[in-house]
Amino acid sequence: MLNNNVVALKDEDKSGYYVTLELYQYREGELIDKRIIEDDYILRNWVYTWLNMLAGDRMGDAYNNYKLTDINNIERSFTSKVWFSKTMDRVRLGTGTNPVAVTNYQLQTELFAQAPDDGHIWVNGNQFNVTTDATIVSDGSYSITECGLSIGIGDSVNVARDILICRDVFSPIAVNNADVIVVRYIFRFNLGV
Repeated sequence: MLNNNVVALKDEDKSGYYVTLELYQYREGELIDKRIIEDDYILRNWVYTWLNMLAGDRMGDAYNNYKLTDINNIERSFTSKVWFSKTMDRVRLGTGTNPVAVTNYQLQTELFAQAPDDGHIWVNGNQFNVTTDATIVSDGSYSITECGLSIGIGDSVNVARDILICRDVFSPIAVNNADVIVVRYIFRFNLGV
């Protein structure tokens, strides 16, 4: 039975939302909880990633001003073209309850980190959608309250770093040992109004 505070996923155009976070909880193969969090929070790191890409191999404003903060709270400058490390991408779950701030660089209290799939692309009218999923199996009983997405970013000088680009906090999800949590991020571009 689904919890009362669950928002059911509707088959409709989500053109008003930039990022959606979906969480599905399964126990013994049965769906027991589903959360849909629309307008998920993106962090300063996400914006700075774009600005670094736009700067290309120039060592101007991007190097001095658009420093990404890795999950260890170390500022990283990118001195050359930005590249991405798929092996470092992670969906992260935790028990933190601090409100989201645009400067967050890690989860408050991380429990799990799992590599997402390679992602999927789908188009709805003038809306371009990118979806990525991760499946996490709980190793105990927890009250999950936060989720984040990190990506591995590097350049020709630096090794790749874990950079958190999304974080969200939500009402608790009671997870038992061996429960399966499927986390889906959906990013939407060229939104129709």
